[in-house]
This record gives sequence, structure tokens and C-alpha cells, in this order.
Amino acid sequence: RWGILWPAGSDWRFVWSDWMQNRQNGGGMLREQIQLGIAALKQGDTTSARDIFTTLLEINPSLPAAHVGLGRVFAAEGDTYKALEHFQEALAIKPDFAPALLFSAEVREKLGEVDDALGEYEEAVAQDPSLGRGYLRMARLMMNEGRLPEALELLREALLHNPHDVSLRLILASVLDRAGQGAAAIAEYSRAVDIKPDLWLAHYQLGRAQMRAGDNAAAIGPLSQAARLAPDNPAVRQALGAAQA
Repeated sequence: RWGILWPAGSDWRFVWSDWMQNRQNGGGMLREQIQLGIAALKQGDTTSARDIFTTLLEINPSLPAAHVGLGRVFAAEGDTYKALEHFQEALAIKPDFAPALLFSAEVREKLGEVDDALGEYEEAVAQDPSLGRGYLRMARLMMNEGRLPEALELLREALLHNPHDVSLRLILASVLDRAGQGAAAIAEYSRAVDIKPDLWLAHYQLGRAQMRAGDNAAAIGPLSQAARLAPDNPAVRQALGAAQA
């Protein structure tokens, strides 16, 4: 367990006074508790995360980060409507809070509210262009709707802000491939390999793109590297065998 906000047996009045002093001095204790809650979430410990964020909201119901944290707890537990309620509460307090916009959009996407999800993703990346995850989710929704030109434009914009984001590079390459721009797709896959040479998927997708372009000889190199990085992956072994045939 990650613990609660103060040790058992402490006089809450003194803890409250200390908490207020920390808040006035930059909110060090508040940030620490939010970080503990996020760490608990990353460990899959939703019980401790719930304790932390609930306690923070009991002290101050107007903390948007705590509402987002508690919303993420509900989302992790599958209660999408309760999660959305907390994300929207965070946005009522701070309308331009990018994490709340991002997580609210993800929940709306799960609920099938595609237009609302796209709108919130767009707002999230406008507030924080470093949110590669927001661009990624928005591009996938556009791809699913067949809006490839818009997805291409969005991903190129995203990479201006996040040039080393491999996930964005890979999805851009995929969109280019689907749009019939094979040479441009191969160039993006190659950039992804350069950025993250230990990612088998980048090598594999580069090799597959080269095979689709009819250059099996060029594909052997990246597919061999993918096989070294993911020796138990049957798709990689199959593709390498086809390139070598």
C-alpha cells in the first residue's frame, strides 16, 4: 500500500496546518501526494490510488489533478461513466487542463462518442502539444473513419512538436502506406528505426514496407534484425522467410 495522506494517530489539525504551509510554499506536499497516487496507478494498485485521491478531494474538492487521478482509478476499474464524471469535474474547475481533456476524450472514445472525443483530443493537444498520445489517438480515429488526408496533416503537425516520438512516426508511416505513398512510408519507418533501434516492430514494419515495394533484398536486413530482437515472433519469422525465398 502507498499509504494515506498522514500517519495514523496524527492530529489532523497539525497536519492540516502543515499541509497549508506547504501549499503556500509551492504545494510541495500536494505534488508529492499526487505523484504517489499516479505511481500507485502505474503499479496497478487502484485501492491505494483511490485512497490518496479521495483524501485529497476531501481536503480540497477543487483540485483538478485529484479529480483526474480518481477518474483514472474508475477508468482502470471499468466504470467509464464514473470516470467521465470526474474528468468533467476537473474541466469544470480548470477548462484548459490538458490531462483532463485527454482522459475524458479516451473515455468518450470507448463510449462511442467519436465527435466529442475528437473535439477533446484537439483541445488537449492545443493546450499541450507535447501530448503525443493525444495526437496518436486522434489520428487513429481519423484513420478508422477513412479520413487519411486529415490524419496525415495531423501527424505531420504532431511530429513538429514531438520529433522523437516513435509511435507517431510508425503511425504516420502506416497512413502514408495506406495512402499509396510507399517511398515516403519507408522513409518514416527508417527514421523510426534510427530513433529506436532496439524496437523490433520498427524493423519489422520497415521490412514489410520494402517487401510491398518489391524490394525483398532490402527487406532482409531489417527483418533479420527484427528476428534477433523478437526471436519467438512467428510473424517476423514468416516475413523473413518470404523475403529470403
